[in-house]
Amino acid sequence: MIINKDFDKFKSIVLDDDRREVLFKGDNWWYELNLQTSPWHEPVIKKDNIMISFVVSNYIYKINFSRRNHSNSIKIINGFIDSMWWFFANKYIVKRMLKNWDKANI
Repeated sequence: MIINKDFDKFKSIVLDDDRREVLFKGDNWWYELNLQTSPWHEPVIKKDNIMISFVVSNYIYKINFSRRNHSNSIKIINGFIDSMWWFFANKYIVKRMLKNWDKANI
């Protein structure tokens, strides 16, 4: 799944706890309850990869965000089974990111 936003800006948002919370914030408490960033796991940031843990209902779901070299955009990398199993969670996370991008990019 491709997100057409700048990876470097995304990395700077993820490094800041408050801005990361704004980026992945849900519309209301119900959406926050069903999908939120994990309070127990800090993001793992490497050169061109960022792994963020989310709590989806009762499960911990780790997403690997990677840089696309030719366009500097963001790509969600999952295995084949994970991409099918977590398809709707991925779509919803991307939807939140796109909706909250300008608020978090202050």
